[in-house]
Amino acid sequence: NSFNIQNLSDKFSTDVGKNVSMPDHYTSSSIKTVADTPANQKAYYTKISSAAEIAVKNGVGQDFVILGTYFNDPETLGDPASVKKLGKAYGDFAKALTSASVPQSAMSYHLAALNESYNLSQILKNTTQAEDNAMVAFIAIAQFKTHQESAENSFTKLTEYFQANGIIK
Repeated sequence: NSFNIQNLSDKFSTDVGKNVSMPDHYTSSSIKTVADTPANQKAYYTKISSAAEIAVKNGVGQDFVILGTYFNDPETLGDPASVKKLGKAYGDFAKALTSASVPQSAMSYHLAALNESYNLSQILKNTTQAEDNAMVAFIAIAQFKTHQESAENSFTKLTEYFQANGIIK
């Protein structure tokens, strides 16, 4: 019987993650675009790579480790401070992305990275509500994997953009 309950729980979690997507918070009108010149592309790379370094120092990239520690014990939750810090790091990164001057040809990749960073900041914030609002936290956990994969994809696209334009090798 517990096997069936586990299967139902797993299916519910997967379905929620796919079907409860977060709307885009930012639109193309939220982004300042600039001409596609080598100087603008280099300045853009410098701006977002600097913001990314700060985000990584604050836990971005260690998402599964941080969440795993928070949910490690099935009886009690860990300290939410590290999850909140990670959520703040994603939020701060999104804020830094809003201030970047984006070459027109990078706009769609930038917008995707911006929205996914913002979404992850909100999802992580909701995850820490597990004790007070378990359903909100459960939905956030289900959403996390989908949005985390989308974020990775958007950063891969930005990396490919920089490589195609000779900014990085």
